[in-house]
Amino acid sequence: MHRSWWMIGAVALALTALACGDADEVVDSVDSSVSEPTAGSTVQSSEDAEAWDLLYISDSSGWKAGEAYARLAEEELGVPVRLMPWRVPSMPLVQAKQMIADDPEMVAEAEIVVVGGNPLDSGIREDGIFACWPADPVQEFAAYTPDDWVPYNDLLQSVFDDIRTARQGQPTVLRAVDIYVPVVAKWQELGITDECTAFQESFTEAVRSAAEAAGVTMVSMYDAFNGPDHDQDPVAAGYIVADGLHLSDEGGEVGGAALAAAGFAPNDAP
Repeated sequence: MHRSWWMIGAVALALTALACGDADEVVDSVDSSVSEPTAGSTVQSSEDAEAWDLLYISDSSGWKAGEAYARLAEEELGVPVRLMPWRVPSMPLVQAKQMIADDPEMVAEAEIVVVGGNPLDSGIREDGIFACWPADPVQEFAAYTPDDWVPYNDLLQSVFDDIRTARQGQPTVLRAVDIYVPVVAKWQELGITDECTAFQESFTEAVRSAAEAAGVTMVSMYDAFNGPDHDQDPVAAGYIVADGLHLSDEGGEVGGAALAAAGFAPNDAP
């Protein structure tokens, strides 16, 4: 079993099974969480069109968002949308790449593909990761530069290439996502907010950079759940269930809305 980067020491903050919950409202705006969609015509559809498949590659942090996104896509496109989640706890991106290699037929059927995966075992240095997802302040923080993320950036671009190869040139709505931070209060308690915000922002930028280079639309769950300044607590907002990690039903609506706000233009390779 791969380690999740949402755990440290005796307390495993692994991204595992989701639960359901409630929240008062979704974020007022999700537009700031979405990079500009790749240029392309909006998909034309009708109620008589065949069903679309939505492949959502994610650890458990994305499961509820995937459900909401499938429903919103169906409403927008006017065709049935079948959610095909690859629901793997603690999804390192290297594992997603292997899953695509093992089952390219699944990817070939998907008109919409969302890609998310953590950077463990991607070749990056990992000494600073666990300092920011702690139960206790037992690890020293290590700052990350863009160069530190190059192996992950390259891996993510290769995953996009694999998806396009499997799709054989068919129009594909291709989205990349980062992750939200449900441990803002813990960071504040431990006095590591500035350092860990910088780390999380560097990861988000790595995802964004890889997506832009590949002509893929990046949707920031970090922006959607933690606000444009990344100082909002989704737990306090009611978007996280009692385990302190996973999305509530309304939290899922926030994530799904952020994805839907990017539109449904297909992404052509640059």
